[in-house]
Amino acid sequence: MPPEAVLARAKEEAAKLSSLARPAFEATKARLRGKTIAHVHATLQDDLKHLIQR
Repeated sequence: MPPEAVLARAKEEAAKLSSLARPAFEATKARLRGKTIAHVHATLQDDLKHLIQR
């Protein structure tokens, strides 16, 4: 794709995404990020202990 066409194409895709139902979009994002967030929560206290000990 020629560089000058990138912005126009990005705007087209953004318009398509903006037409999605908000709850469906939010649910998809939550599913995609869920494992990462769970891992952060599960390891946060241990990680903080290690940082403070230094």
